[in-house]
Amino acid sequence: AKEHGKELNKNNLVDEGDVPIFLGGHSSGGGLVINYATWTKRIIEPNLVGYVLIAPQLGYKSQTSRPKNHGGRDRFARVRIVPFIFNGIFNTCGHSKAVQFNYPPSIIEAHGVVAYNTVNMANAITPEMPREQMGNIDLPVGMWIGSEDELFVPEKVVEYLDLL
Repeated sequence: AKEHGKELNKNNLVDEGDVPIFLGGHSSGGGLVINYATWTKRIIEPNLVGYVLIAPQLGYKSQTSRPKNHGGRDRFARVRIVPFIFNGIFNTCGHSKAVQFNYPPSIIEAHGVVAYNTVNMANAITPEMPREQMGNIDLPVGMWIGSEDELFVPEKVVEYLDLL
């Protein structure tokens, strides 16, 4: 999140007077917003008044994911653990493909969808300590998730709002 936070800081500061800013993200973008909101080195934007999370990916430690093959669907993604382990020990696999999304090739080709995340990207968008991080967010949070979300159990996700 550190590298991406720097980009958020540099590229999204505005000088529009009293225009309120809500920083938001969907799924993995929600995880990135949580990481940014709790990053101690972020620049405090005076117009930032809250965060918007839409079906946020709270991370593998959050226990919010649906069971595998929920509703007979294929898994959304496959995670390769070895690159994370090697990167943690040797700091050498940050750019390795680590999370492979199961999009059909036709979707990837037609829409330019990202087919995988590297170790570094997965770490940037995944809250390391989701309970503590949600409890440390210092601005209002709006969260929305559909009752039939494919990846997350809505009741478990909204429990995190109680930590604010």
